[in-house]
Amino acid sequence: MACMSCKSTSSAMTIMSVPSRIAEARRAILDRAEETLTYPSSDENRALNNALHALIT
Repeated sequence: MACMSCKSTSSAMTIMSVPSRIAEARRAILDRAEETLTYPSSDENRALNNALHALIT
């Protein structure tokens, strides 16, 4: 079983990585949206827009 300080350190590292993971997800979504400009699919664009909106809120 892990010690309490290890668990709290792990939790703190996870919390600190959230902003960078959100930024990474945002970049990936925007990159994909840019790729789909040449062959837009309304379903995919809607999904990408929903994903970006979810990251903002």
